[in-house]
Amino acid sequence: FLGTMDTDLSWIIIGIAAICIIVIICQILNVAGKKGTKNIDKYIQNNPDVTKEMMESDFQSAEKIENAWVGRRWIIYMDGAKASVLEYKTQVWAYYYKRTGKNYVSQVQFYNINKKMTAINVGENNAHRILRIVSDTQPHVVVGYSNELDKMYRKDFESFLRLKYNAPVDEFGV
Repeated sequence: FLGTMDTDLSWIIIGIAAICIIVIICQILNVAGKKGTKNIDKYIQNNPDVTKEMMESDFQSAEKIENAWVGRRWIIYMDGAKASVLEYKTQVWAYYYKRTGKNYVSQVQFYNINKKMTAINVGENNAHRILRIVSDTQPHVVVGYSNELDKMYRKDFESFLRLKYNAPVDEFGV
């Protein structure tokens, strides 16, 4: 008959296709696994006082918010297929940024002591959740945006740092 196949041949083709799919999935997971943690491994290598166990402990207690795990010491977030690390102690400013239109963006932007910006792409409600956690747990980080803060950051960075990062400590340590 035209259009009919031997059932044994059908099962062989299905079996080969299934094996190919499994091999492809394993390859993708293997590549993503190695490349996906490259930034974390590099961070640990560049920070000898940090161990993988410390990061894992922080990660385990972190609050998962979209593509970010917001911990006590670090935020681990997905940047495409790669996991990246943001350490709080070097951050000086964080705020929600949104651009509408064709190139829509919704993110939390962090600026560190070296004026390097790191953006974590999350929805608006989750961005505000992240900023609330940062505000509650990281007293050295200025949280929120205003034109005055932006102007101070760009034109008088030392004064900006004195707001919180290098804020004077009173006699009671506060």
